[in-house]
Amino acid sequence: MRPAGVPALHAPRWRDRDPGPYRRHSVMLGGATGTVGIGGAPRGATEMPPTWAPDGRPGEMPAGPDGATGYGQPPLRPGVAGAARTPDGLPVQAQITEAFGTLPLHPAMKRSIEALSRTLEEGEENGAAETASKLLILSNSNTMFIELVLRHHGLWARFDGAVITNPACWDPENADRLLLRRRVDAQESQHGCTLGCSANMCKAAELIAYLERRGPSKPFNRITYIGDGDNDYCPISRVLKSGDVALVRSR
Repeated sequence: MRPAGVPALHAPRWRDRDPGPYRRHSVMLGGATGTVGIGGAPRGATEMPPTWAPDGRPGEMPAGPDGATGYGQPPLRPGVAGAARTPDGLPVQAQITEAFGTLPLHPAMKRSIEALSRTLEEGEENGAAETASKLLILSNSNTMFIELVLRHHGLWARFDGAVITNPACWDPENADRLLLRRRVDAQESQHGCTLGCSANMCKAAELIAYLERRGPSKPFNRITYIGDGDNDYCPISRVLKSGDVALVRSR
């Protein structure tokens, strides 16, 4: 059942979408070993998007505010590492950084993020919590790629570490290897979602856990959820309530 006032999510699948400006740099992550390819689709590619632990230890990144982030996950295991190689032999990290630096962000979206983050700063200063907005990224991408895009557009600090995604980092022993870990480890209890979420993350479960971590003393008056993928239907239908807003992509 869909909450009252929340529209159904109608999002085209990845294969139906026009890649547009993303065609020039095809960076995808997938396959049983998490193979990364750049410049074209890799073997066994499915879907995919760097940050490094402040103390230099891969996979042992501290949790951000409210525990929201892929950081803080257990150390990465060699079994989930994938070798990153470029056809022309150029440095992988530099190529990926360049590729994500070309991803466009609509100016209106950037202005919205900046304006919403200012309401939080002003609310904390003036004690007007009811007018403050908290920004949260809930994504099936990964920490590395999300941080790259946000830093490129000068928006990383606006989210204050509030990112829930799959943890990733570069292998300190091999600069051509990107280490990626599932948000929900394959060896741990699985979420069992049947509403379109992938095995490594149920967005509804993650959003519910985030709200519970905030506790009853920090409730939100309204949740505005922006989503354009199949796995966004789950949190919209399970978490949002009457009065909340879902901004979705139509066909």
